[in-house]
Formats: sequence, structure tokens, C-alpha cells
Amino acid sequence: MSISIKGKIPYGEPPVTLNVSFTLKDFFNKKHQINLESFRNQNFGFRNTLVRIKNSLYSSVNFGIHHYSFYRQIVTGEGNYLFQKNFISPNFCTSKCRKIVDQNIQTIKEFKKKLGEYGVPVAVILLPDKASQLRSFWPFLWKLQDKYNPLKVNWHDYYETELRKSEVPILNLQDCLAYNLPPFSFLPSGEHWTLIGADATLPTLTFFLSENKFGIFNVEPSDKKLYFSMMALHAETDLYDLLNEYNIYQKLPSHYPYYDYSFMEPNLANRLVLYGDSYTNQLNSVLLASGTYIQDHLLHFENKKLNKDDLFNILRFRAPVILAYTLPNLTSSRVKDDLTSMIAILNDPILFDSNWIKDNHGLYLPSKAKLSFLSNGNQAVLSFKIHKKIKTASNLVVYLNKIKVSEVNLLNKPLPMSVEIEIKTNRGVNDLEFYATGATTPVHLTIPDWRKMSLLINDIGLTFNEY
Repeated sequence: MSISIKGKIPYGEPPVTLNVSFTLKDFFNKKHQINLESFRNQNFGFRNTLVRIKNSLYSSVNFGIHHYSFYRQIVTGEGNYLFQKNFISPNFCTSKCRKIVDQNIQTIKEFKKKLGEYGVPVAVILLPDKASQLRSFWPFLWKLQDKYNPLKVNWHDYYETELRKSEVPILNLQDCLAYNLPPFSFLPSGEHWTLIGADATLPTLTFFLSENKFGIFNVEPSDKKLYFSMMALHAETDLYDLLNEYNIYQKLPSHYPYYDYSFMEPNLANRLVLYGDSYTNQLNSVLLASGTYIQDHLLHFENKKLNKDDLFNILRFRAPVILAYTLPNLTSSRVKDDLTSMIAILNDPILFDSNWIKDNHGLYLPSKAKLSFLSNGNQAVLSFKIHKKIKTASNLVVYLNKIKVSEVNLLNKPLPMSVEIEIKTNRGVNDLEFYATGATTPVHLTIPDWRKMSLLINDIGLTFNEY
């Protein structure tokens, strides 16, 4: 057992200098306290040693089954396998979880319908997790529940049944991995699955993508070479480290296997968007390592709330969107919250680029700017009002998806001026570009001033023909 008598400077952080001056302002905004605590942690030892001793004593009293650290969420099963309780408890959550799950399923259907309006297919993948795969290693009391609790629910099967009723493509990788679980797919001291486990699901995954016409795949998964590496997976000791104890748990062996693929040239037409929780990381890695996708054709969003720019880029990418989650998120409001946020953004279908400058008077247009919008492919009318212009602005030229659709002569025209332009849109993301000829834009503009811009435009709107 090693005892640290020195402070610790986190990797990548500079040493902290104690700020000896004291002001009420720094005290109330917490700067003084943060500086003092950081200085103490970096220069005085024993604090973490005492914390680890306390955590270890608590675990010893509970025979190593329950742990004090990490909000008491980590439990020890057979063979010193560590589990998070929130991956086990959803198996016994009935009425409360069913209401949440039904809301998640309904939101998935709404999200699929919304993206379908723009020609983007959506599918769902149920990701395997350590607790669901290694039930025989659960702590004793949880295994008793698993054996005798009549209210036990298989939420993966429930999702699969309900989504298939609405023709939402769904792949249950939980069952896929359970039928063929290779060694080292999950490690005792870590939470996430490894690249070994992700690799075992690759043939099923590529078949699912092909079956739903999401691409053409030429991967030869049988031709592999076996190597050894200490870094073949992500977060392999995360649960062990979160315990922060002096204990008998063994860390990883010095090496374990991973695969180096030999694959055919990938089909460069294949594109995919992968969105979900942290378990998508290994799925993303194995899709790239196997050559199923190249880096530029696989968009991956892990534990991220998407903004409007992200969503427009996804729709412009014109690729299938895969929603992939593990059990704790499938049985919480995480899925509903993620997708509801994206649906709300898509219900406001216009995106202005950063060249526009907005204030209470309207939108200030420099010499050029872009406006992107979503359409289901119908014809539309673009309308706006030009309120002011600088003297040198002579014409306003409008392009839709790189094709000129209008040119408005601004010379000797009374303002304000109403403009209406009929446009033929494409399904998905469309780009309108505005160019004011003869206008000069300052290099840097800190305060909007219409005299320094080309035009002041207001009341921009799009009216779509319904047919």
C-alpha cells in the first residue's frame, strides 16, 4: 500500500500560486476559495490517503460488497467483478419504468417521422452492457432477485417488439453478443465493453445495415490477425479507479488480445451517423478499424446535446441516423430528452450563418451571407423587406443551392422594398446565398451599424406550397 505524502498536480494543469490578496468580490464569487483549495490539493499530502482509507474501511465492514465512493453506486460481484447498480436495477423496475419507456418509444417514432420528411432514415440499436451480459457474476442479493422476482422485465425485448410494430428498424446487439461472448469482452475493473466485444457483433451489424439498404459492405471479418495491446479498449479500469480504495482488486493484465483487420476496399458511398451514449465509442472504433466506414463518412456523437448547426450538418450529410443506447438510458428519460430537443430544433427550419448581424432593427447583411432551411421538396416563396442600404450597394443577387434565382436592382429604388422570389427546393437542407454587389464590408465590426453594412433586411419568411 503506497501512501502519498505530496500533493497532486493533475496532468496538463499548471502549478497553482496562492493568491494572498483578499477581496470581498473574490470571496463572494468563490475565486478565493477555489484558489485556496487548488493550492492545498497541489501542495499538501495525505488528504486523498485519508479518503482512500475511509473508503477501504467501509468496504471491509461490508465484506467488499458495498462501496462508499461514487455515490455508493458500485457493487462487487463474483470474481471481484465490479458493476454499477443503475445497470442492474432497471431489470426490476416495472410500472415507473414502463411509463418512461413508452414515452421514449413514442419519441423515437416522432423523431423517425420528422427526419423522414427530409429523406433521412432512422434506426435503433440496443447496445449490450456488462451487467446484462454477465448476470452470473452479479452480487448474491441481486442474483436472488434475478431468480425469484416475478416482476422481472426484459426491456430489450419490449423495445424490439414495440418498435417493430411501427416499422422502426431495430437491432438488439444485447442478444447478439449473449449468443457468442468472447473472452475479454468485459473486464472486471471496467464498465464499458471492449473492442473484442464490439468486433463480435460486427457481422450482425453489417448485415442489419445491408438489410435496411443503409449501404454496401465488403468487410471480410474472418481474415484477422491477433495482437496484444494495453490500449485495445476504452476506460478499462474506470470502475476500479472510481472506488478510490486500498483493496485486493487486481488491475488489468499487462496485455490482452485485439484484432488487426484485413479488409477489402470500403465502399466510399457508405455514410452513417451514430448517436447515443458512451458505449457507441467502441462501436464507432470497430466500424472504422474494420474499414466498414472511412473517418469522413462516419459522424459520431457521444453523450452530446446537438445544436442547430449539428442537426443541419447531419441532414446535409444525407446518411442514415443510428440511435444507440444501453439499458440505464433506455429506461430513463435520456432518450426522450435527447430526441425531443432535436425535434424542437427541427421545428424551426431556418438557420442563419455567422455573417448575419442581428439586432432590434432586423438583420444586417454584409457583402455576402448564407441562410439554410429545411424543405420536403415542395416549391416555396422567399419573401423579405429591404429597409436600408449603403450608397455603394447596387444589386442584391440571391442563389439557391449555387443556382442564381433572383437579382434585385437597388439603384434609385425607394425603400423599404418588399421582395418575393419563387424557388424550387430540394428535399432536406437548402442553402440560400445573398450577395450585395458594390458593397464593402469592414474587416472587424464590433457594434452593428447599418451605414457600414450593405443592407438592413427584415421579415424574412418562407411559404411552402402544399400539394
